[in-house]
Amino acid sequence: MTALLSLNNVSRAFGGLRAVNEVTLDIQPGTILGLIGPNGAGKTTIVNLISGSIRPSAGEIWFKGVRLDGLAPHQVSRRGIARTFQIVQPFPEMTALENVAAAAMYAGNAESIEAAYESAERQLERVGLAQCSSFPAISLTLGQRKRLEFAKSLAMKPELLMLDEVNAGLHGSELTETMGLIRDLAKSGLTIIIIEHLMKVVISLCHEIAVLHHGQLIARGQSEQIVNDPRVIQAYLGPRYSQRTGAIAG
Repeated sequence: MTALLSLNNVSRAFGGLRAVNEVTLDIQPGTILGLIGPNGAGKTTIVNLISGSIRPSAGEIWFKGVRLDGLAPHQVSRRGIARTFQIVQPFPEMTALENVAAAAMYAGNAESIEAAYESAERQLERVGLAQCSSFPAISLTLGQRKRLEFAKSLAMKPELLMLDEVNAGLHGSELTETMGLIRDLAKSGLTIIIIEHLMKVVISLCHEIAVLHHGQLIARGQSEQIVNDPRVIQAYLGPRYSQRTGAIAG
């Protein structure tokens, strides 16, 4: 099967620090890929490279046969890639509906303002925020703002959605609901990359897991392989976690 997204020997240096070091990674259509690793491993940098926020120092990024590296973020988004941000920053005084409509208009190729608002209404309904459409974004809870990020991203009509710690700060029912939403999006055919520190979420959701350490891809595989990989245990999980989770994954 032809990969939807391919990173070929991608590197990114910031001065003397190589945040991403010769990463090669193919992502197949319709999969959920978990991207894990210690803080500073290069996970968000990879998302920034794919989305066009920063450019690679070396290597190539391809999406549906089109080379992305060198394109501006709005050009990348209009080719079918959307992302959420670890720290949600909606336009605080605008309503939830207006926030999503702006994404539909400027990154989702909406044909008119009316079409942008129609798209925004659909996406707010999809993520369970229809009842909050007229609320200013500043009045929403953290969980609701996280869902607003989903709606904004979906209004861009993506084929690939990148989620950067979308579950951070969520607990209990909010976490369960967000995981359910991610599963539903994947069932609809959306390809997803998720950066996540909660391993129970990664193991539950992801078809495959890729592990970064010091900017390098040190392992890739299904959950059982990852939690038992000596390199991953040493770099990230620790032996106690691996012993506890390996029995569950197996």
